[in-house]
Amino acid sequence: MIELDNVTKRYHEGQPNELVAVRNVSLTLPLGQVTVLQGASGSGKTTLLTLIGCVARPTEGRIRFNGDMLSALPEHHMAEMRRRRFGFVFQRFNLINGLSALDNVMLPAYPMGLPHRVLLERAQTVMERLSIGHRAGTRVELLSGGEMQRVAIARALVNAPPVLIADEPTASLDSHLTGQFLDIVARLKADGTTLIIASHDPRVFDSPVVDRVVHMADGQVLGDATC
Repeated sequence: MIELDNVTKRYHEGQPNELVAVRNVSLTLPLGQVTVLQGASGSGKTTLLTLIGCVARPTEGRIRFNGDMLSALPEHHMAEMRRRRFGFVFQRFNLINGLSALDNVMLPAYPMGLPHRVLLERAQTVMERLSIGHRAGTRVELLSGGEMQRVAIARALVNAPPVLIADEPTASLDSHLTGQFLDIVARLKADGTTLIIASHDPRVFDSPVVDRVVHMADGQVLGDATC
């Protein structure tokens, strides 16, 4: 279970340009479900994802994962928690051009310190699972948009994290590719993965695979509906 208790995130605190990106958010997110943070650009949903995923610290409030305090961890422990418990799919995928799809998928696994053979097998397995294994040797800039997304998802899953975080994953996808993404979401959910997705796409938050929609505006939670 992921618990947020009165979480606030300020940028440029105490300065004339201070910005409150997330304000007094309290949520309890059970594991094994698909939760969508819904809201327009600037609503705070992306910032909230970074706080949940140990990419940033809240200015105020507490975040717990199965009772373990995340928000007060030293930086090196936060990095370790981020690697082991969270996988990230970014809006623009953030793949590294010039590297093969397989090399991109393997990158997050190197800090785990496993033998190269183990990392290779793990990356190949997750790529096959997402039906992208046949493109393993292809440089990522030569892939289609749907293939890039599958590589990005495989990279997020290579360390077998219990939680997958996705930021606007369908923003640049057509209806067919969005459907493929939601099929992957359904398969991951069936396997027990927790998914937290930020999206303003009705194709996503109206999907039957979604368990919960949290509506955000101006950094606050305005509504919380179980689907």
